[in-house]
Amino acid sequence: EINTQKIFQLLDKDNDDSLTLDEFVGGFTVLVKTTLPHMILQKTGLTMAQIVPRVLQLLLCLTLVFVFLTVAFAAFTGNGDSVSSALQSTIAAFAALGARASTTEPGEKLKMKVERVIQRMLNVTGQAGTDAEIP
Repeated sequence: EINTQKIFQLLDKDNDDSLTLDEFVGGFTVLVKTTLPHMILQKTGLTMAQIVPRVLQLLLCLTLVFVFLTVAFAAFTGNGDSVSSALQSTIAAFAALGARASTTEPGEKLKMKVERVIQRMLNVTGQAGTDAEIP
């Protein structure tokens, strides 16, 4: 528990029962620079050795996202040069292949195929004659 009276007495250096601006700023600085970080580390159960790699990993991920966005925006706004055209074409090709792959089989045919595979895996017999249809 935090005892506010004790904290006030620690901050009040000249014991005049009032805080001057310097006393308040000094106390606030100690709170922000030492006490608060120590309390946060204690509550989270993390050490500095655990925090530093996580922060670096986060910064790397953010950097990669911003680099990707910069390259993507440059490719789509394009200045007509061959590099941006090639990049734009590559992105469009991958998008088209992804769209085509997701719609290659009609829904009912795919559902029947999945059911047959599951039945085979579980050694359950389905309708007669369906095993011959599995490609």
